[in-house]
Amino acid sequence: MIIHRQKWHEFTRLLIADRKGSVQVEMYDQQQEWGGTAWIYGLWVDPAYRRQGKAAELLTVAEKMAAQHGHKSVMLEWKKQDTPVEVLRWYKRRGYLERTLHTEGDYYLLEKRLQNE
Repeated sequence: MIIHRQKWHEFTRLLIADRKGSVQVEMYDQQQEWGGTAWIYGLWVDPAYRRQGKAAELLTVAEKMAAQHGHKSVMLEWKKQDTPVEVLRWYKRRGYLERTLHTEGDYYLLEKRLQNE
């Protein structure tokens, strides 16, 4: 697995990838307008490797990296127009809680508390 670190002015971005999939996490020093300091996005797995635990592996690495950098929680969004409702249920099974809901269930901001290691 490759973890590529990019340092920007206001945040650090980690790209976590291998030949089967990828995910990104942005980590900020200060709380952002969306209410957190760590944001996970772009979780993607090649269709040939889906339903084999790859997404869970990538998400776990992203969460651990955020925890190792001192973040207390991570946030992500789920949009009905982009992702099946089964994915929302999957996030919830992994410990993500609804922080806000918009437009009649079409969009959720989800948050997961982390255990710093």
